[in-house]
Amino acid sequence: MITTAEDRIALVHDVYDAINKHDVALIEQLLSEDCVRHFPRGASPIAGDHVGRDRVLATYDYVIQLTGGDHRLDVGGVLASDQVVASYHHESAGRGPDSARLDTEMLVRWRIEGDRVAEIWDYANDIPQLNSFLS
Repeated sequence: MITTAEDRIALVHDVYDAINKHDVALIEQLLSEDCVRHFPRGASPIAGDHVGRDRVLATYDYVIQLTGGDHRLDVGGVLASDQVVASYHHESAGRGPDSARLDTEMLVRWRIEGDRVAEIWDYANDIPQLNSFLS
C-alpha cells in the first residue's frame, strides 16, 4: 500500500512511463477498477468525464492510435502530500497523415487510493488547440 508522498510520486512517474511507452496494459495495472478521468471539455472524442478503468484506458488508446505512437509527455515535476498529487508536463505529438502537431502544457491532479490511481483531472493551457488536434 502506498503511504508516503514519495510513494505517490513514484506511482505517478510509473503512469507517465507507461504512457510514454504507449503500453495500455501497463497503464491498466496502475489504475483502480473504478478510476475516473476528467479530460478538458470540448469537441474532441475524449473530452469530458470517463468513469471506469476501461473507459479511462480507451482515452489513452485513442491518443496512441491517433498519433501512431508519436506522442510524448515530458514531465516537469511531480509534487505530493498525504492528500494530493499534482504534476506538470509538456505534451507533444504528431497526427499522422495531415502532419498536425500537438504542443501543449498540462497540469494534472491525481487521487491515489491504496496502491493505484483512482482519479485524474487533466488541465490544458490551450484547450482549443488540444481539442482541434484530438478531433
